[in-house]
Amino acid sequence: MISSGCRRNLIGHLLVQKRLKLSPTLFIATLDSELEVISVCNMSGEVIKETLGTRKRTTLSPSLASFLNSLKPVL
Repeated sequence: MISSGCRRNLIGHLLVQKRLKLSPTLFIATLDSELEVISVCNMSGEVIKETLGTRKRTTLSPSLASFLNSLKPVL
């Protein structure tokens, strides 16, 4: 179950994207920079790195499955 704080963050994220006329994404990870997140695009299924509050997006992988398969564990 998603916590209420996480739910509010996801809803806020979607509202900002609507205001910027961007396709909706759901973030799955944060980066060292608090303004950058890893997200899954709901329209294309691509995994992207996006800068919050801006239109800046970089495609990291064509799908969540290929993104997860490309990860290398750090031991």
